[in-house]
Amino acid sequence: MLSVSSSPDPITSRRLRPRSAALRLSQLEAGYARLPQWGREPSPNPIPTLTVPVASCRINLSLSSVSTYWKHVSKYDKTLSKIADGLGLQKSGVSSAFKRASQKDLDALNGRSLGDWTFVSVFIDGKGFAGHTCRVAMGITLEGSKHILGVREGASENAEIVTDLLNDLRERGLNTSEKALFVLDGSKALAKGVSNIFGERGVIQRCILHKERNVLSYLPKQWQAQACRRMRAAWAMTEYEDAKSALTKVLEWLQGLNESAAASLREGFEQTLTVHKLGVTGTLRKTLQTTNPIEFAFDTVGRFSGRVKRWNGAKMVMRWVGSGLIQAEKQFRRVKGYQTIPALVSSLSSDPLQDNQDVA
Repeated sequence: MLSVSSSPDPITSRRLRPRSAALRLSQLEAGYARLPQWGREPSPNPIPTLTVPVASCRINLSLSSVSTYWKHVSKYDKTLSKIADGLGLQKSGVSSAFKRASQKDLDALNGRSLGDWTFVSVFIDGKGFAGHTCRVAMGITLEGSKHILGVREGASENAEIVTDLLNDLRERGLNTSEKALFVLDGSKALAKGVSNIFGERGVIQRCILHKERNVLSYLPKQWQAQACRRMRAAWAMTEYEDAKSALTKVLEWLQGLNESAAASLREGFEQTLTVHKLGVTGTLRKTLQTTNPIEFAFDTVGRFSGRVKRWNGAKMVMRWVGSGLIQAEKQFRRVKGYQTIPALVSSLSSDPLQDNQDVA
């Protein structure tokens, strides 16, 4: 479709001069910029005797080349709109194409087989997008690689959502070592779901950052920094007995300061020290103490969907989150300290962790 215009469009008629020399060369090799960009062409009107000269762009502009150039000058939206008006590309067509592609990403994410890997640890965490909570499961294999296992939309304390996610992982062939470490946020329903479905094979490590935030939320601002330092110092200790002793002192201090904060630390007390019991040290322990690997994936989703202004329900949220997680997964690297994963597997197999209970 040719656009009738008395003069070349000021946006699409500008000669594209990408900053990259390699891109300029590839465009020349593809035949770009060898013809005048604008010329007069006969109108495709149905009356043969009437010819209306129109201004038309002679360069075979592709969306990828326009995106590559205009992302450097922050005029992508304006350029795309001009091309759409001039070459017959409608915004609704672009939107429909993205809906199909993003739904395909989401279906692939929640439907792919997991039987090709053996996972030693599974992270589960949630984040809110446009008023909807998305819960994501991520696995770490014996080789240290990370994979998104699945995503569900629903409240963090909804036991049915948690059970559905965990059952779906098993049905898709989730293979774990003899025992697997589940790193969870502060959701009680999530911890209960892991215990119900995986039983003794599911060893729970509570995210210490979620626990820290929960405790601090009950304290006046003047006590928060000191409480944070004390808890982090206890969790940073290498030996389990030392860490437990220090954290117990923090608990006693909180009891005299704020009973609600003390109750928050008491709940899941032992589960914040699971990696200490297993003897995990170094950078691998730092990875397994928190749900940060999922948080980093959520950061990518946030950048991916950052320009969305109008969210239209849970389906749209899930499609964007699914596509964002696919993009995040492409950037994953092996976890730091993956060399010590065999020692973790050995500890999980040999130690029944019978004392992994809440303190009274």
